[in-house]
Amino acid sequence: MNYVAAQDASIVRNNPKNIAVCFPVRADEPSLSQFSSQAPDEKLSWQFLEAGLAMPQSLPNGSPYPEAVSLAKLMEESLRARAEIGQIISIDTDTLKALRQGEGEAPIFQAAALQNADVAVFMMYIIQDSDVQFEALAVTKTGEGASYFSGPRSIFYLSDATNEAVTTFIARKILVPAIQIPSDSLSSGQSSTLPSILPAIEPWKDRPKYEQANSRLKIAIGGVAVGLSASFICAGLWQTYQEAEYRNTAFESAVTASGIATGASVAVTVAFVTSAIWNVVLMLQASH
Repeated sequence: MNYVAAQDASIVRNNPKNIAVCFPVRADEPSLSQFSSQAPDEKLSWQFLEAGLAMPQSLPNGSPYPEAVSLAKLMEESLRARAEIGQIISIDTDTLKALRQGEGEAPIFQAAALQNADVAVFMMYIIQDSDVQFEALAVTKTGEGASYFSGPRSIFYLSDATNEAVTTFIARKILVPAIQIPSDSLSSGQSSTLPSILPAIEPWKDRPKYEQANSRLKIAIGGVAVGLSASFICAGLWQTYQEAEYRNTAFESAVTASGIATGASVAVTVAFVTSAIWNVVLMLQASH
């Protein structure tokens, strides 16, 4: 992973906050639209859980949705890169369900899982066509809140969206930036100058190469050309081909060839590229 460092900036070490990152909740479009139009607060956090967790949150085999795993990891990495933090507390789906069922409308930070957190970040997302859209809500123990809506993003640009979400939380004074920046950059909650100042994560070593391979490769299923995208994976083909995963090293060497599918069955080709497209988490883990 490459970190883009800001120039002429000193690191600040001032009362870092513990941040609970809650596993992204998959929802439907009406629920996401509703939350993106409301002011962020603790009550909205409970509504996030209530609306989203009523829907299935895993594949038929019990595994979490791959796009949710990627989104959670990217948010954690963006927080580490851009914000002054102490500890990241990862909250899984089972813990979220326990919060929803056991805490009622009590203050959310009274829950045992969140007692050591200063800030909680909730995410709700949908898959639409080949893109992911998500809403991120950050609330503090003292009652402040800020939200961010990504709009449609491809898997290649999810890291941009999580970077932007953290920038929004910093601009709204929910989080402290990881580097010292001019005070006027944070005045009035404006974040227009922050993206060029704050460190950023870029998990794709050569993003255009992956994009080109993804757009070039279209697999015909039932006479319909389907791109290797979020909608393709979430249709159920991810678990079908999961045992045939290929890692990024193989993918990187293969995408330079124009005929990547030559001599291979459709199933193997689907497995080959699907795994690579959704390998952001593995790349991030390997970087540490």
